[in-house]
Amino acid sequence: MVLDWMDLHLDLVRRESVSAPVATRVFAYASVALEAAVALAEGREPLDVNGIAYPPPSDGSLNPAVAASAATAEVSRRLFANRNAGASIDALEAHQLSIAADSSDNDGSIDEASIALGREVADAVMERASVDGYDTVERVRPELGSQPWSWRPTPPGFARAREPGWGELVPFVATVADCPVPDPVDYSTATESEFFAEAMAVLEADAQLTEAQIETARYWNDRSGLTFTPSGHWVHIAGTELERDSSLVAGEVAEWLGSLEFAAQLYALVSIAQADTFIANWAVKYDVDLLRPVTYLREQVDPEWLPAIDTPPFPEYPSGHSAGSAASATILSAIIGEQPFTDTTHTALGWPDREFDSFDEAAEQASLSRLYGGIHFPMGLSAGAQQGRCMAEVVLQRLGR
Repeated sequence: MVLDWMDLHLDLVRRESVSAPVATRVFAYASVALEAAVALAEGREPLDVNGIAYPPPSDGSLNPAVAASAATAEVSRRLFANRNAGASIDALEAHQLSIAADSSDNDGSIDEASIALGREVADAVMERASVDGYDTVERVRPELGSQPWSWRPTPPGFARAREPGWGELVPFVATVADCPVPDPVDYSTATESEFFAEAMAVLEADAQLTEAQIETARYWNDRSGLTFTPSGHWVHIAGTELERDSSLVAGEVAEWLGSLEFAAQLYALVSIAQADTFIANWAVKYDVDLLRPVTYLREQVDPEWLPAIDTPPFPEYPSGHSAGSAASATILSAIIGEQPFTDTTHTALGWPDREFDSFDEAAEQASLSRLYGGIHFPMGLSAGAQQGRCMAEVVLQRLGR
């Protein structure tokens, strides 16, 4: 049941060309509703997310799968308010309820009560969503910073900065203040400066790119509309972990792995960590307001230089890909352990599967891909990874995992 909803959420994010920050919000609200409905139907307290007033737990007699499907379906309909998405959501909900009806030995009253609980959960979750700042956040920044290091539009599209107010959204668990990152090195155009060295590291990496590194840059690019976005990439990885053979996992996780509670919590924990990390990351990005390597290098070194992949339209520091990947890897490592795995996220796009010895190894590759792509300074990668790890640790600690 959880995998079906994860797959649909991933598909809708891709089909609707949802932007990277907005995708984190979609996954978070949908998975929070799903996890809460499972917990409440089973008579437990759900994860304690800021600002959600849930109904009380049931007596444990309700159907958690039915409640969870009803909750995440209703939240998904409100997050994707168009006819085509709604039809897909309705179809999956009907399928899930049909499965429940076929396996039920009661008169249907429990399932009706389970659906009612799911709807209550959805209302509570969307009440929180209505006041998280999303409806009033600034989507495009019309003005440019006035400092020599300020971000400026980049080729080839020279688009204005996107989602400048994203850092003002209400976080789910962890805040930007929980995980401060170091300031970038001082801006300078002097060839002996640390900043110039950062730029030259990008240029040198680009000059020595191997075909494998170019493929890595493209693999982790995770463009909106073509892929599931960066956060969706890690949601997909989490989904494949739910299908892991429990005999290959040590300790108590092996017993928990196949449970509905485990699946719902893993989806929610990864998504919450991603959402809070992106909010914190965007807050720092627009506070620091640092230009991208392509801007600096074209102004100071080579007017014709272009990176291996297109630069996204928002400030450089710190790296969002590095932060989100580190956050997800930290969650997965904490819950499942350091496990080798196969990343099949882009199989449908014709990319070969990628093998990793650990989640951290995959996160490090995702981060390095931004250097190979020529769109981040090394300092942006390290600061982003530091921020993401810290945010995930705060999420785990506050949610008691």
